[in-house]
Amino acid sequence: MIYLILDVHYQENPQTNKTTASVAGIRFQGIAKNKFFDISEDYAVYRGISKHPLYVTSVDFDNQKALQIVKNLEGEHKLPNIVKMVDKLSRDL
Repeated sequence: MIYLILDVHYQENPQTNKTTASVAGIRFQGIAKNKFFDISEDYAVYRGISKHPLYVTSVDFDNQKALQIVKNLEGEHKLPNIVKMVDKLSRDL
C-alpha cells in the first residue's frame, strides 16, 4: 500500500532555526495494487486499459473525489507515474 500525503504546509521557527511540516486536515490516500481484506468494489478505480483496478481509500476526504484524483493522475497504465516513482523509491531504501 502506498500513502500520499496531501496538503502539507511548512513553517519556519525563527527561535530554533528549523522548518517543521504540518498536515492540514490530515488528508491522505491509500493506493493498493491488490484487493485486500474486505474492501468493496466501491474503492476500485480502473485506469487505462488495465483489467485490474487499484483500490483507493482516504481519511477526511471524500472517497469519490479521491478515486477521481487517482484516475486522472498522469500515466497510461494501471499505476500512475507518481505512484510508480514512490513505489520504486520505497523499495530502494
